[in-house]
Amino acid sequence: MSCLITLYKLTIIFKSNPFENTIVMKKFSLTISMMVVLLILSNGLQAQTSGDKLDQVTLLKQFTGKWKCDIAKDTSEVMEAVPYGKGFEVHYMFVGSGNIFMEGKQLWGFDSKYENFICYSLSTVGKFQLFTGKFTTDKKIYWEGKSLITPDKILSRYDYEFLSPDSFSILEGKNPVPFVYKRVK
Repeated sequence: MSCLITLYKLTIIFKSNPFENTIVMKKFSLTISMMVVLLILSNGLQAQTSGDKLDQVTLLKQFTGKWKCDIAKDTSEVMEAVPYGKGFEVHYMFVGSGNIFMEGKQLWGFDSKYENFICYSLSTVGKFQLFTGKFTTDKKIYWEGKSLITPDKILSRYDYEFLSPDSFSILEGKNPVPFVYKRVK
């Protein structure tokens, strides 16, 4: 409606004064140009944010099963992820020279309000940790260690990548050497 009123005003001005015509035309052109630019920018932003959402819960199912990573000579981590609702119950243990020297349990669940996974981890030595994570592609997920007192504070970051259905790697912080986990049959 306001465009019609503006066009009506322009026709009246054009009929009355030729000098004002150029000034009004410049203002009108500038206004139209700005509107077009804003329209293009807003469509571009919408296209970037409204992309296909990844089905986070389905992607997490890639972790189902038992996994092993050789961390060092005679030292490995074994973890088993068992589906539990929209997440997992995970049992992990570190084994060195045939003896378990640390183990724990984790609960991984998807929080649809924040569109993130939440992981609570408790080891047998009483270490309690909180992590949040999210798939960024169908093969990559990150987990961030959070402070329990100030959850906005990131303490650590782990980048996981599925290399195949039977293996994934973890890059830990700035360590350039990935840990590779293989599915145990």
